[in-house]
Amino acid sequence: METRVKFDLGQVTTETGLLFGFAYRRRPLIESMGVSGGLSPDELNALRFYRTAFDRSERSPMRSCLNISGVGGTNAASNLMNATPAMIDAKRKVRFCESGLGPLLTTMRGVVLDDRSFSDLAMDRFGSRLVKASSGRTRVAPKSGRHREAIRQEFIAGMRVLTDQIRHMITTGGTEEVWVDPQDDGTATIRRSVAAPAGRYRCWGDNILIDRVMAALHEKYGDVLAFKSADIAIFALQKIEEGRLRHLEPEELAA
Repeated sequence: METRVKFDLGQVTTETGLLFGFAYRRRPLIESMGVSGGLSPDELNALRFYRTAFDRSERSPMRSCLNISGVGGTNAASNLMNATPAMIDAKRKVRFCESGLGPLLTTMRGVVLDDRSFSDLAMDRFGSRLVKASSGRTRVAPKSGRHREAIRQEFIAGMRVLTDQIRHMITTGGTEEVWVDPQDDGTATIRRSVAAPAGRYRCWGDNILIDRVMAALHEKYGDVLAFKSADIAIFALQKIEEGRLRHLEPEELAA
């Protein structure tokens, strides 16, 4: 894995911001693209929405992500039985993201979900050749630079389709999320967006319900929605929404 994708060592915290330990996390290729300046903010947010939905749909409170033995059931009926509301919602979002991609779907899955480079995908489709570098070392490369460019153009086209879909979803209304964001100083804020970051306490529902919950929060706690701790923020959110929004199951970690 390390020869193909990058890993970062970082802190793992609970939903309330308490340090839980350290872990290596795979760095998504789209984040590297965003750092290099190759994506607009709207494009990067759309790709993040797709990637986040996929990552959430793959999680399970019933089976460790390291368990590849198939224990726990791998058929459709078993998957449905073990699926939580959060996983079902995530699968629906994945289907939404992929609904308009058509023949671009394979390329978008490869780059956004599997962190595969344009060159890797080009070699899979068109074949490869051995190239000798100036240092004398031999490496594998696409048969032609045109093949890599073809994959890049497919990615750009798919990204534009996805960005337009997400933009339309936001402007016409749909499912949104309210989440608690712990700060380094121990305080926390309540935020609203189409997708909360990983490891945050979140609730979700249609935009009309979210509007009502946010209005009630602002009326009681002010414009900033800042709290002395994440626990207090979570309690305030639960008190205001009163079961109107959907939640993670108790055994689930925020994802």
